[in-house]
Amino acid sequence: MPKAEAKPAPKQALTPPPPPALPTAEERAKSQLTFAQNIFKSASEDILPSIGEQAEAYLWEFRDNPEADQAQYLKAEVDERRGESIAAITDFIKLFYEYPQTELKMNAKQKMFLLVDKKLNKKLKPQITEIARGPREGLDRPQRFAAFLRAMAALKESVFYQPLREEFREYLRRYPGHEDAGDITFEFGQLHLQNGNYQNAILLYQKVLAVYKEGALAAKAQIGVGDTYAQALKDYNKAVEAYQAVTKKFAAYPEAGDAYVKLATIFDQNLKQPDLALETLDKIIANYAGTDSAYAAYLEMSRIQKERNKDHSKAVAALQAASKMFAGEERAAEALKKASEIAGDDLQDDTFKAKLLKDLVENCPQCKGAPAALWDAGQVYERRLKAPGEALPVYKRLVADYPADAHVKDAQKRIRELSK
Repeated sequence: MPKAEAKPAPKQALTPPPPPALPTAEERAKSQLTFAQNIFKSASEDILPSIGEQAEAYLWEFRDNPEADQAQYLKAEVDERRGESIAAITDFIKLFYEYPQTELKMNAKQKMFLLVDKKLNKKLKPQITEIARGPREGLDRPQRFAAFLRAMAALKESVFYQPLREEFREYLRRYPGHEDAGDITFEFGQLHLQNGNYQNAILLYQKVLAVYKEGALAAKAQIGVGDTYAQALKDYNKAVEAYQAVTKKFAAYPEAGDAYVKLATIFDQNLKQPDLALETLDKIIANYAGTDSAYAAYLEMSRIQKERNKDHSKAVAALQAASKMFAGEERAAEALKKASEIAGDDLQDDTFKAKLLKDLVENCPQCKGAPAALWDAGQVYERRLKAPGEALPVYKRLVADYPADAHVKDAQKRIRELSK
C-alpha cells in the first residue's frame, strides 16, 4: 500500500506589528511646517496661499515654540513672492517684535529693506529703520505685539492700512483680556478714522465706551466719536452731542477741556453762533486754568474776535491774558508774538506793537523768540516810528543779553549808526 503523503503544516497567520505611536499635535505641526518650507522653494503661484495658511495655522497654535520664528519668516516670504510687498514688510517687522532673538533677523532685514526701497517713499525709510530695531527689552509677548501695532500705526501711511487691520484684529483675538486691549481697541478706531473708515471707527469707540465706562480711556473714546462726526462726517449736531457728553461725564479729565474747545469751534465756524462759542471758551478758562485747553481757548477766543467780530483790540487782549496765565513759557511768547502782529497789521498801532514785543522779552527772556522780538521792536521804533532814541536801548539790550544771537551783528551796526 502506498505511503500517504504528509500534509503540510498549516501556515501561521502573520501578526501585524503594533501601530506606531501617533505624533503629537506639536510634532505634526512641526512636520507640516518643514514640509511647507521645503515645498515653498519650488512652489507654483497657485499653491502659495495654501503655504501661507499653513504658516499662519502653525503660528496660531504654536507661537511660543522654538521654530515659530521660521513660520513668521515663511509667511513674509510667501507674501513677498505673491507680490504683496506691503504685507511682507509688515510681516518682517512683526518678526522682529514677536521674536526679537531670532537668528533670521539679518536675512529678514535684507529682504525687508529691498522691498522698502522698491515700494515705499524714501522719506519713510528712516522711520521704518527705527521701527525695525524692535521693542525695548523687558516686554512680554503681548506688550511687544502692542508696541509693534503702535509703531506701525504711528506712520499714518495708508498703504499699511490693510495689513494693519488684520494685525489689530489678531491682537484682539489673541489677548482680549490683556491690560492693553482697551487701548489697542481705541487705537484701532484711530486707524480706521485716519483711513476714512468712519463707521468702523465710531463702532470701536463705542465698544470702548461699552466696556470701559469710566476713566481716561473712555474719555478719549468719547472724544473720538465727536471727532469722527465733526471732522469726517460733518454731522455737527451729533458732534456737539458727543463733545457735550465728554464735558458732563468726564469733567475731571483733560479731555473735557479739549471737548469744550472743539465745541466752541463748531459753534463759531459751523453753527454760526460766535457768542455761544465765546461763552464756552470763558468756561474753559475759568474751569481749566493753566491747562493746554485753556491756552487753546485763548487762541480760539482771539481768532473769533479777530475774524468773526472784527474786534482786534479784544483779539489782542485774549492773547495778552494767555501770556499772563502761562508766563515764562514758550507759548506765552508765541501768544505775544501773535498779539504784536495784530497790533501792527490790523490795529495799525506800531507803538503798541513795539510794546508787545518788549513785553514778550520781559515775560519770557529765556524763550527762543526773545532775541528776535528785541530786534523787531528796535526796527519798529527806528523804521516805523522814526524814534531812534527808543530803538537804541533795545538794540543794546539785544547785544548785551543775547551775544550769540544771529541778529547781534546787525544790532551792533545799528548802534554804531545811531550813536554818531
